[in-house]
Amino acid sequence: MTYLRLTPRDPVVARDGRPFGAGSGRRMKSLDWLLPSVVAGSFRTMHGKMDARGFNADAVAELKQIAIAGPLPVWKSSLFLPAPKDFALQSEPRECFRIRPRPLKTGDYCDLPHGKLRPALLPEFVTDEFKPEPPPAFWSMAKMTAWLMEGDFPPPPEKNADQGRDPETGFLDSLPKDERTHVQIEADTGAATEHMLYSTVSLAFHEGVAISLRVSGANHIEKLDALHPVGGERRLVRWETDEDVSWECLPALAGALAGAERIRMVLATPAIFGGGWKPGWLDDNLEGTPPGTGVKLRLTGVAMDRWRAVSGFGLEDGLLGPKPVRRMVPAGSVYFFEYISGDRTMLSTGGWLAPASDLAKDGQDQRDGFGLALWGVWNE
Repeated sequence: MTYLRLTPRDPVVARDGRPFGAGSGRRMKSLDWLLPSVVAGSFRTMHGKMDARGFNADAVAELKQIAIAGPLPVWKSSLFLPAPKDFALQSEPRECFRIRPRPLKTGDYCDLPHGKLRPALLPEFVTDEFKPEPPPAFWSMAKMTAWLMEGDFPPPPEKNADQGRDPETGFLDSLPKDERTHVQIEADTGAATEHMLYSTVSLAFHEGVAISLRVSGANHIEKLDALHPVGGERRLVRWETDEDVSWECLPALAGALAGAERIRMVLATPAIFGGGWKPGWLDDNLEGTPPGTGVKLRLTGVAMDRWRAVSGFGLEDGLLGPKPVRRMVPAGSVYFFEYISGDRTMLSTGGWLAPASDLAKDGQDQRDGFGLALWGVWNE
């Protein structure tokens, strides 16, 4: 297993997963963060170029077996993770609240599926309506651990309008967007083609912020130092082996998980499930065992945003053309479980930042890094 640090040399276009040209065809937008499949595909392409066989059928089959986890932001040696959806921040007075599955009161009704889920709501003592303030987009491992352990959690510092939050605080704001206008150049004359303008919107990384990846099953990358493009417009990124960053679960959280009766799963990367929002490893009673954990759990509630789309364009022999659009559960989504059986220490070891996506397509979604899971405890 090897950890890599990707340092963009220029703003990166995080494509939205739909074939370029859908719509007006004159503007390439960027997502707020890179999809796992974008970085996984770039790594496999770079690794394949190092292979004398090129990209024949056997080489491609081997490349697809490489497991890539990420991408996640990293600043200095600290890994950052997307903000959880069970967090609500009030501006005046500045206070944060935990969103939790709560029983319905007499006369209340909801249409949640299966009849076993409870709605995820603010605490009952919060009676005044307020519009939640958007939380910092990414939290350090230390801040995320404090939230997952259900202890005291002071509100994040207010955002500086000019510079954003200092990563030293443990919080990182969304990456700013860099918009550029381009022209089409005539090959014969070297002049701009009339009326042929287009623009790109890309992610401008904060000073010192890079991308962290975990790679398993790849050869000859122990001392990697290379330049290779990532994302739309083929913006260059420096790929290096990183021995300083840690992806491990912190000991205090591991101890809390070992005896927990109520367990949370927070998605660090978008997940792809056979049931849309519902993991395929849950049965009709909403009971099941997350991949790689051996722990049986019962789902009681969910906190998430609307689904996101992922697609692309295949270049593999026999699969050339647009890929089908699939639905992803957004990063930061939270699943609330009750413990049934099994060794809970596996959640902080084999299941920590391991893919919880369904084992569809021979596990390719998992090897692409979809559905990396964080585990924590929760109280009603």
